[in-house]
Amino acid sequence: MTKAFIRLCGVLTALLALLVSMALYNVFAVSPAALKGAWEACALASVLAVSMQTSFCAALLSMIVGTPVAYVLARRGFPGKTALETLLDLPVALPPMVAGLALLLLVSPNSPVGCLLAKADISLIFTKSGIILAQFFVAVPFYIRAVRSAITAIPPSIPAAAALLRANEAYTFFHVILPLSREGVISGFVMCWTRALGEFGATAMVAGCVPGVTETLPVAIYTRATAGDLASAGAAAFCLALISFLTLIALRVAFKGESQRRNA
Repeated sequence: MTKAFIRLCGVLTALLALLVSMALYNVFAVSPAALKGAWEACALASVLAVSMQTSFCAALLSMIVGTPVAYVLARRGFPGKTALETLLDLPVALPPMVAGLALLLLVSPNSPVGCLLAKADISLIFTKSGIILAQFFVAVPFYIRAVRSAITAIPPSIPAAAALLRANEAYTFFHVILPLSREGVISGFVMCWTRALGEFGATAMVAGCVPGVTETLPVAIYTRATAGDLASAGAAAFCLALISFLTLIALRVAFKGESQRRNA
């Protein structure tokens, strides 16, 4: 029975790996000549620059905002905590177009928030700032989840020992909790960044597709594919897939090496 179960698990793993490989084959099977031609023809350099800039800003903002939030959710109990956790996780479950529409209605000129932004001379619709807002909205739950799990895994005796040594909570947070949850912070930042980099629906709703201004890689893939320019769409897809693949490989290798050093 045990051997049959292990064999079944192995077969299912192989089938899933085969499905993913077959699906991604056509994305990675791009000749250098075709990639270079499509790169020059559709100005993918500017599209890539916009995607990298906005996704990094969104991930950095997620780290600044999400780290204290993850700490509160991991270390504190309070009425309504379950409801708050569900609310913060909701952008993950929402269809991207719904998230985009919600943000668009929030910052539209006719909304109260939009009026305040207009008085402050802040424009989010059809701007890079709008891209960052949309990417932050859909990606920050990934960061909060990773950091919250890392902080929860810290034995309670460690911060308790810091408290016995009369360390205040701020000192404990910055000098004990954060260093011990470093892997969660790094992995959360990377997952948040790759999610922001691949965001399409919310970004398209809020920022549209202004070439050289708000056109990101996912938006470029969609607009070029629907226009029948599959070569350019394939080049953009190759760039996006390659960046994500290399980032995840680097993260796994780094954490594997650190784990081996820790176990040595």
